[in-house]
Amino acid sequence: MLNGVGATLTAVAGVVLLAEKFTEGAWLLLLIIPALVTLFFRIENYYAEVARRLRLRRIPPRPRSAPESKDLVVVPVVTMSEVTYRAVQAALRMRGEIVAVAADIDPATTRKLSAQWKEWDPGIPLAVLPCPHRSLVSTLVGYVRKQTEAGLGVTVLLAHVEARHWWQRPLHNPRGPVLTAALRARTDAVIATLAVRLA
Repeated sequence: MLNGVGATLTAVAGVVLLAEKFTEGAWLLLLIIPALVTLFFRIENYYAEVARRLRLRRIPPRPRSAPESKDLVVVPVVTMSEVTYRAVQAALRMRGEIVAVAADIDPATTRKLSAQWKEWDPGIPLAVLPCPHRSLVSTLVGYVRKQTEAGLGVTVLLAHVEARHWWQRPLHNPRGPVLTAALRARTDAVIATLAVRLA
């Protein structure tokens, strides 16, 4: 009863204030308050829908292993470096077939990379992907989608340089975040990242 009386008095005071100050800008409240109520209502509905889809607070079905599925670890390679070495070393500790991939953006650079890879001989193949549009992102996304559509469980291992200072980070890996976002949005692959810290 006290809450009801308080709400009634507050509503009366609000109407009086709105009428007295209407021409001085109080009319904005007629737009702002319904807009905020609608916004909060939509947000609450969104969270309720997400909770329903993710089955929050409910026991999920028992996971089933798929022994017939094959696993593939994809390691994108741009050039020979310590980053490439660390990525291959990490991939060798993962389960599944491993393949390093390079996009053939510049044929001369690709030939040099292939020769160095052959000389290094890390024990995993280097697949050179045709790149007619000269786009590493679309080439890698297309390759990964093709593998997942063939029934393979694909993990893409993306190695990146982690600078010592925050102001140095924009100077490295300009394509890294774009590639990660594209793979997550357009493929069903697992995206693993490996930070190579500069000492």
